[in-house]
Amino acid sequence: MLDRQACILGALLAIASLALPAQASAPARLPPAAAEQAFAECGLVFLGQVVSVSKDPLGFDSHARVRVLEAWKGNPGRELAVSGQGGPTYPARIFKPGQRLLFYLERSLNGRQPGPISVNPRGEVHADSFTDRVVPEAEAGPELAVLRRKRRRPRSPAHAG
Repeated sequence: MLDRQACILGALLAIASLALPAQASAPARLPPAAAEQAFAECGLVFLGQVVSVSKDPLGFDSHARVRVLEAWKGNPGRELAVSGQGGPTYPARIFKPGQRLLFYLERSLNGRQPGPISVNPRGEVHADSFTDRVVPEAEAGPELAVLRRKRRRPRSPAHAG
């Protein structure tokens, strides 16, 4: 009787494992570990504060309105929508109201600087959880010191979107 129960339990576990999403694996191109490299490769670099969040279709707080506090590269405007949405097998970037984050976005894939800010159909710029560098302000002290010595870009009216 125990053998039959063990066999049934094993079969049920095997079937259940098929229904679980596969584990996400990191893409071949990870975000630059060094701030200098991130700055060189990205077209949009700014310090922002999360003003509000909303849920993605999977229920994660991965959509955010971000107030731009300082900008060094690109033209993020005064506020922009940021999506950190993942998928069933791809982790989402989770945002919390009040968070202050240093964003390095719009990474060039072909060695050339990106053009205008690219947005998704919801008007959001994407902050990928694997390939984009996003650093909490509390951990970004040395990076911010270097960036603040660079010439700042003046904030401009919010971009369309």
